[in-house]
Amino acid sequence: MSDSGSGYTGGGAWRSGGAANFQPHAFDPWLQPELFRGVLTRRVFAFLIDLVVLSIPVILAYVFIAVFGLITLGLGWLLFWLVWPASVIWALIYYGSSLGGRTRLPWACG
Repeated sequence: MSDSGSGYTGGGAWRSGGAANFQPHAFDPWLQPELFRGVLTRRVFAFLIDLVVLSIPVILAYVFIAVFGLITLGLGWLLFWLVWPASVIWALIYYGSSLGGRTRLPWACG
């Protein structure tokens, strides 16, 4: 089999110099543990905040549809099937806008 420019020389070394050119990651938790203190606690609280931000509109939608169903004598309860797809779309929009930032969304650039 011939080498077609893949960079592999067959002996376990790469053409770019092998292990001699290996750059370690900029932040190593074993060498710099002070940079990673409290990260787990902050991530747990961030998850709880995300959970609240995602669940409050869904709970409000359920309450609105329940009251609307009472007012319309049960006809409004047919809207309950929309809550699940709407909550998935809401979660995708929320995570997409919060993780993507302003530069990723064309309508959010300003």
